[in-house]
Amino acid sequence: MISTIRPTKEEVAKWMLSTLKHSNHVEYFLGKLGLGIRDPERPHDIVGSGSKYSLDVVRGLALQYREPKVDFKTCIAPSIEIHRHQYHH
Repeated sequence: MISTIRPTKEEVAKWMLSTLKHSNHVEYFLGKLGLGIRDPERPHDIVGSGSKYSLDVVRGLALQYREPKVDFKTCIAPSIEIHRHQYHH
């Protein structure tokens, strides 16, 4: 079940920038190593069902920046589970 707590614009912005940086790093090294050519969900983490930019994933994972911390099990873990359906997992 997706949490009813919603991230702020600032939390979403941090999450999207962090994800973009991560995806760029992964894409750079996959290209250098010649790996991931058959992965249908590239660029890494931001394309396909369960991408880190899909609404249900953003809703939870952007909350990792919340202070005070939110409950991991109810607020963040469900979004991680949705993301785990990506091809590379």
